[in-house]
Amino acid sequence: MATVTMYVNTDNVSTEDGTTVATGWYDLKAAIDSLTSGNAGDDVTIKCSGTTADTVANAIFGGAGFSLASLTIEANRDEADGFYGGTDLISTSHYRLVSGGFYCLNVQDTDTVVIDGLQINYSGSGGSSSSIKIYPSDGQNHTIKNCRILGSGTHGVFTGNTCPTVTMENNIIAGTMTSNAVYLNRSTSVTATWTFENNTIYAPSATNGFYLGESSDNQPTTVTLQGNAVAGATNYVNDALLDAGSSVTYGDNATDDTPETGDIDIG
Repeated sequence: MATVTMYVNTDNVSTEDGTTVATGWYDLKAAIDSLTSGNAGDDVTIKCSGTTADTVANAIFGGAGFSLASLTIEANRDEADGFYGGTDLISTSHYRLVSGGFYCLNVQDTDTVVIDGLQINYSGSGGSSSSIKIYPSDGQNHTIKNCRILGSGTHGVFTGNTCPTVTMENNIIAGTMTSNAVYLNRSTSVTATWTFENNTIYAPSATNGFYLGESSDNQPTTVTLQGNAVAGATNYVNDALLDAGSSVTYGDNATDDTPETGDIDIG
């Protein structure tokens, strides 16, 4: 197992090999496609920068016959002056994805996935179209943080199935999603922990801001919804989450849905 760092730079006008910022891959899909079976079991980090929009559809890792130990896709903080501090989000002058595909970014076959600081302007539609898709997946830990996801599609973020641990924090998800801004459904018998903190969701066309569900498999799920602002859509947490010692903790969310204990009603 090796630790691998590669670079994407959409402003690159030099050699494209991904080894430095100056010679970074021109787009994220090229970086993902450069991974081979020789990377099986590796911890891979892709650092993304450049002021030119990265126009990519259906960038996918998975189904290639090998798995990574971890995959981190992040805005390159070294290249983004004043990138962000605390919960401030990346400036529009730095790296961003623009996509009209069925999904923009789809990650599978990875134990740990971190997506950090990306901007995605998405205009896909139909089926389970989504800006970020981590589904199906055999991974254990998925984190999406500090991202700005804007646009259309059936879902903003579509994740779950076999992944027991999902964390989303400090994201903005807004647009004309038709079903769910965030969809997470667990269909296998594993103990799960789902944490959603300090996200801002505005999805007036969506049925749900958060859709959280699982099969009735008598496995406990611990859910935390804390400090989120959700407007224009309801939150759905299905009753199966309450089975077999499961718990749902609400606190300091601002919502125009019927507030739970500890939430703030914004009317």
